[in-house]
Amino acid sequence: MKKKLAGFKINISILGYGHIGKDLVAGIIRHNEKNPDDIITINNILVKNKVKHLDENYNFTDCPSDILTNRSDMVVDVMDNIEYSLKYLPQVFAAKKSVLIVGKIFLSEHGEFLFKQAKANDAQILIGSCISSDMPIHISTKNPYYTSEEYKVKRGNNSAEVSSAILEDIFYFYS
Repeated sequence: MKKKLAGFKINISILGYGHIGKDLVAGIIRHNEKNPDDIITINNILVKNKVKHLDENYNFTDCPSDILTNRSDMVVDVMDNIEYSLKYLPQVFAAKKSVLIVGKIFLSEHGEFLFKQAKANDAQILIGSCISSDMPIHISTKNPYYTSEEYKVKRGNNSAEVSSAILEDIFYFYS
């Protein structure tokens, strides 16, 4: 296990701002308040429509090039739309950015493609602990494997638990 370094600063970008993304941002804010020497800065949050988020005080963007050109040490993909992830992640890899992937089904279905893209661009795929655990994550209503009723049962109210695991992954991969 890696030893946590005191006084680190990391810049991240987040792809997606649904239940998991919102809880992840809240967890980062709580962490930064409790640990002023260990700061996680959110450079951008990629959303479909940034106008919906004008009343929130984060750097939202609906322009993927903002993610590609900023100084993020890591990009966290919590999008629930596989098509968008498949569209944007190759661009992120081409920008030589490390990506923390937390979608089980997404990685199982598209892992070969993603690893080829990352390798071709000398980028890293970081596999979140949510993938290897039994935490249900990114089981969206758009996913053909689950009905709407199964989605409600599988997802439950654990997005805070999942986002906490993602936050731990950020620390682990960065320290």
